[in-house]
Amino acid sequence: MKKVLAGWLSAALILCACPVVFAAEKLPAGSSGPGTSGVVVESNDPKDIELHGEIEPTILSVTVPSYIPFSISRSLPRANKVVSPRIEVANHSSVPVSVYVADTKIDLSRLGGATWSENGDVGPNQVAVGLTSAQSEPESLSGAQWLQEGKQETELARLNPEDAGRLFVVGTLGESVPENRSFTVIATLMVHAQ
Repeated sequence: MKKVLAGWLSAALILCACPVVFAAEKLPAGSSGPGTSGVVVESNDPKDIELHGEIEPTILSVTVPSYIPFSISRSLPRANKVVSPRIEVANHSSVPVSVYVADTKIDLSRLGGATWSENGDVGPNQVAVGLTSAQSEPESLSGAQWLQEGKQETELARLNPEDAGRLFVVGTLGESVPENRSFTVIATLMVHAQ
């Protein structure tokens, strides 16, 4: 019985030593002063602790395609050897957003030993593919954001609220890469508020 009583007394002493904190009543809407847009937290100490904050949820609504077929061929007379459809991206949000590549998976297994170039400079048996922001299909490789195997954070476009943009696939390949085969590039596009 003494142990049980001693346990209750210890618990009572601990509770007495801790200040009691509770939330005050919320002020009516339209009232002025502290707490109008936050919560006032009071304690049994002579001081009040005020916490002010607002939660403003941001709902991002951005349109990007999920599948982009493209062709790559040395026969094109320009530096950009890729023909791709235009990639429309649109920001339907109330905040500016950034569209970027977060991760890329590349499968060149059907290209007979070809390797990937991460900077657009290709050797005889290399392929390089990237994305660029443009209004029409680009002839050159300037401004390309090159895709790299694995994790990356490469910004492609910045869009203001209710704004739209256009991207294209660009790329090149070396003279020893076979043209009658296919390869796969899976780029994960992400969006975050600026």
